[in-house]
Amino acid sequence: MKNRILAILLLLVIALTACSSSSELSKDGKEPKDMHRSEDAAAAEALDDAGVDIGAADGNTYKNVSLGFICEFPEDWYIYNDDDIASLNNLVSDALDRAAIADAIGNGQVVIFFCASHPDTYSSVNINVSKNPMPDADENGIIEATLPQLKSKMEQTGTMENVTCSAGEAEFCGQTRPAIKISAVSNGMDLYERILYLIDGDYLYTLTVSSGQESMTVDILDYFTALN
Repeated sequence: MKNRILAILLLLVIALTACSSSSELSKDGKEPKDMHRSEDAAAAEALDDAGVDIGAADGNTYKNVSLGFICEFPEDWYIYNDDDIASLNNLVSDALDRAAIADAIGNGQVVIFFCASHPDTYSSVNINVSKNPMPDADENGIIEATLPQLKSKMEQTGTMENVTCSAGEAEFCGQTRPAIKISAVSNGMDLYERILYLIDGDYLYTLTVSSGQESMTVDILDYFTALN
C-alpha cells in the first residue's frame, strides 16, 4: 500500500511539473557524481554548452552550485539512482547520458534529474529542468500563469479529489520565496505539495516537495541550505 501511494505521489509530481521548464546549469567542477554519468567528452560538453547544471549526488547529499544550495537528507531517505531517474524519464539508464539530457532540454522537454523519497511519510522531492517558457516573467508571474492548469491536471489523473491550488510562500535556503501550495485527497489519504520555480538564465528549475503530512513539506524544505 505504501509503495502504491508513493508511486501515485511521484506520478503526480511529474504531471504537475511537466508544464514547467528549467534553468541554467553546469560549469567546471559541477559535474554530477553517482547520477547521469558519462565518460564521453562530447556528451559532457553538450550539457555544459547548454548551460545546464544537474548538480551532484554523494550518498544522501545533493549539491547544485548554479542554484546555490546543498541538501542533506536523513539516512532513511532513498536517493534515486541512474536507473530510477532514467525510468522516470521513460529511458533506459544507458540512454540517459549528458548529451541526451542536453538534447531533450533543447527539444523543449522537461528532464527529471533528481528524486528522493521517504515511504514511511509518503514524502518525495523532485527536481526537473527545462527551457524557461516565460523568460520575461519572475517567479510570481510563472506561478500566476501555471495555477489555472494545475487543478484540472490533478483532477484528470482520476485519483485526486478535493484539490486546492493557491499561490503562497515557502521558506527556502533562508529566504521567503513564492511557491504554489497544493492539497488533495487520493484514495482516502491527504496529500500536500509545495512547488518552487527557480529561474536561472534561459532555464527554469522546478522543485516539488510532496508528503502525506502538511508539516513535512516545511520540514523537507529545511533540508536545503544555501551555499556560502
